[in-house]
Amino acid sequence: MRPKLTQLIEDAHKGDVILVEQMNRLARLSQADWDTLKRMLSEKTSLSYQRAADLIYGSST
Repeated sequence: MRPKLTQLIEDAHKGDVILVEQMNRLARLSQADWDTLKRMLSEKTSLSYQRAADLIYGSST
């Protein structure tokens, strides 16, 4: 996986937002790297996909 992306995730803190501007960079990850990225992100946050959507679009409750 890309060293700067790994460093970014390791340095992230609760409340930080990571904005991906070029999805094609992530699309080129191998399956193993994609699995590693998902694992790293899930270890750093307890947000579910639904909660992340609420943050972006506003809560429906």
